[in-house]
Amino acid sequence: MKKINLLFLAVLIAIGSKAQWNALNSGTTENITILKFLDSQNGFYGYGASTTSGGIKKTTDGGKTWTNSLNTGTIAIWNMTFFNSNSGLACGNNGNIYSWNGLSWTGIGIPSGWSNGFDAWQIGFKDAVTGWVVGAGGMLYKTTNGGVSWSSVDYGQGTATLRNITFLDANTGFMAGSGGYLLKTTDGGTIWNPVATKTKDDFRFVGTAAPSTLWYSCSNGTVNKTVDAGTTWSTYSVGTAATINNDLSVIDANTVIVSSNTANKVFYTSDGGNSWNFNTIGGTSYRGIHFIDDVTGWIAGNAGAIYKTVSGYNAPSITPAFSGSTVDAAANSSTSISITANGRWTAESNASWLKVTTSEGLKNGTISVTALTTSPTQRTATVTVSMLSYTKTFTVTQLPTITVSISQKYDVSQVNVYPTSTENALTVKIENDYIGKIEVFVYNTAGRMLRNNTYSKIERNAVFEVNVSEMNQGIYFLKIKHGNNIVTKKFSKM
Repeated sequence: MKKINLLFLAVLIAIGSKAQWNALNSGTTENITILKFLDSQNGFYGYGASTTSGGIKKTTDGGKTWTNSLNTGTIAIWNMTFFNSNSGLACGNNGNIYSWNGLSWTGIGIPSGWSNGFDAWQIGFKDAVTGWVVGAGGMLYKTTNGGVSWSSVDYGQGTATLRNITFLDANTGFMAGSGGYLLKTTDGGTIWNPVATKTKDDFRFVGTAAPSTLWYSCSNGTVNKTVDAGTTWSTYSVGTAATINNDLSVIDANTVIVSSNTANKVFYTSDGGNSWNFNTIGGTSYRGIHFIDDVTGWIAGNAGAIYKTVSGYNAPSITPAFSGSTVDAAANSSTSISITANGRWTAESNASWLKVTTSEGLKNGTISVTALTTSPTQRTATVTVSMLSYTKTFTVTQLPTITVSISQKYDVSQVNVYPTSTENALTVKIENDYIGKIEVFVYNTAGRMLRNNTYSKIERNAVFEVNVSEMNQGIYFLKIKHGNNIVTKKFSKM
C-alpha cells in the first residue's frame, strides 16, 4: 500500500515586528493619486498629479500586473467610487468626470457651469442613483441618475474648497474641506449646516464605520473622529509633524490606517486613535491606500510606487498544525493540513502529480492536497504556503507500492514421492486440504526443465503417476506446485 508522508520544513523570513509590504510593479512613473480595489484581485489606481499625463490603470491579479484602462491626457484623477464591479465614477482636474461600465471608462465631461480651473476632488453617493461631486471653490453638483447628468447646488455656505462628501445613511451626510470646514445634512442633502469642530486643519479624506463613526485625515499630522454622527469630535495627533493629508482606510470603529506625506511611513491605530504606530515601507510620499479587509491592503504614491500587504500592519505568521499525517496514495487520495495564519495566504505544489485542492485562504484554514497518480518508485513534492514573500513549506513523500502476498499455506510434509530410484515411473502422493490444480515439473541438474504435467486434485488424498521411462539415466529433480506451495524432491533414473 502506498502512503503519503508529510514532513514539515519551516522556511522563515525574519522581519521582526514589522509588517510586510511588498513592492509591486505599477507600470508607471507618474504620481499615483488614488487607489481602489473591488476585491482581492480586481482594482484600479488613478494617476497624473505631475500633470504631464493622467489616467487610470486596472489590475485583475491583485496588483501583480497593471494595464491601461483610461488615458486622460494631462488630466489627473483625484478620486474614484464604485457601486459594484460594473459601475463606478472617477473625477479629476477641472471638474472632469468619468464613468465605468464594467468594461471601459467613458468621459462624461465637465458639469455645466463648473468654474474653469477648479478641480473635482471627490464623488459621494447616498444610494444607487443620488450623489454629489465636490471640488475647489466650494463647487457642489448633484446627480439623480447615477452620474449621467449633474446640476449645480446652491447650499449657501461660501466658497471654501470642499475635499470630500460622505453619507452614513440616506439622510445623514457630511462635506468637509479647508481650514476645518465641515457641513452636515440630516435631510438627505437638501440643507447643509456648519458643524463646530476642534481643528482648523484641512479635512482631506474621509472613512466611515457603521453606524455613526467617521474618520478624517487632516493636515498638520492630525486625524479627526466622531463616534456619534458629528455631535462631538476628537482630534488625534499621529505623533509626527508631517502632513497626514492623504487617503485613509477604516477597518472598524477603532482601527484606521493612514497614508502620509512622510517618506517611508504608513500610520495606524487599533485603539480608536489614542495611540499611533507606523510601518516603514519605501522612500516616497503616499497618497492612495485601500484595504478590502483587516489584512489585505495596498498603498501607492509618488513616482508610481505601489506596495501590498496581506497581514495588515502586523508581521506575517503561518503555522501548519502538523504531526506526521499519512494518507493512502491511491490515485485521487488526499489529506488535509490545518493552517494558523494572521493574513491572506496561497499554497502551491511544485509537482504535477500532487495537486493542492485548497490553494488560498484568509487567516486560519485548511490546505488539502491530492495525489493524482501512483508511482513505482519513491518521489517527493514540496508544498509552499506564502503570504507574499513570507513562506513556509512542507514536503509530501510518496512511497512505492509494497506488495505482500497473502495466501493459504498447506502441510507440505504430506507431499511424498516414491521410489527415490526408478526405471519407469514415480508416484506422487499428496495428503492435505488443498483442492485444485497440481503442476509437476522435472528438471535436470543443470536447471533445465524437461517435463511439465498438470493434474487435478479433487479430494484430500490424491495419488498421481509421473512417467520417466524415456529419460536417460541420471539425477533429476521433481518440483510439485499446488496453490502457492512448492515442494522439490530428488530422484534417480536407472
